[in-house]
Amino acid sequence: MSHRQPAPGTPDQPDGQGAVPAPRKRTRKAPKANPGGSSNVLRADVLRAIAVLKIVTGHQLWRLLRPNALENKFARATLNDLEKKRITVKHGTGEDGRDIWGMTTAGRDAAKALFPDGPRAPY
Repeated sequence: MSHRQPAPGTPDQPDGQGAVPAPRKRTRKAPKANPGGSSNVLRADVLRAIAVLKIVTGHQLWRLLRPNALENKFARATLNDLEKKRITVKHGTGEDGRDIWGMTTAGRDAAKALFPDGPRAPY
């Protein structure tokens, strides 16, 4: 029977410097501009929806904008990103406990830029 010696640097056989730390997992950090990870296209879609509906919940945005998504996390993250830029604001919670969102004055100005022909554009 042979006895195997542990390799130097392992906790069983220190080599004077201690054990080698495990490599760190790589994590994806959200960009500082959009900590929630929302994209420009998604933010524009949310702004258009709020401009038309005036007040919304994340659940409503989910069903309106991305009905095939598995959850409304994208909508909530986008609303939070827009809130940090003072474009959207929470107006409280509904009877079902969901946050109700609306736009600030800056948000209305940003939404106007998304509808260049005004509210009576021919569709």
